[in-house]
Amino acid sequence: MEAAGGRPVLARGGGRMPEETVFERTLEILRQGASGIVYGRNIIQHPKPRQMTQAPMAVVHRGAGVDEAMAILRA
Repeated sequence: MEAAGGRPVLARGGGRMPEETVFERTLEILRQGASGIVYGRNIIQHPKPRQMTQAPMAVVHRGAGVDEAMAILRA
């Protein structure tokens, strides 16, 4: 984050991973100062893409935790 020189940092998702790991990593990168996320395959290729979009949005925009994000995914 320091190397960004005060500019917004958006973290990329990377390879396929379990949903809980996606939410844990999202929380951690936000704690480290990222401004947001740019995720692809973990959302687009998910069997429930709508819920898998809503869950990390809740983490980023509302500060939801892993348990709340998993509940959104199960809805």
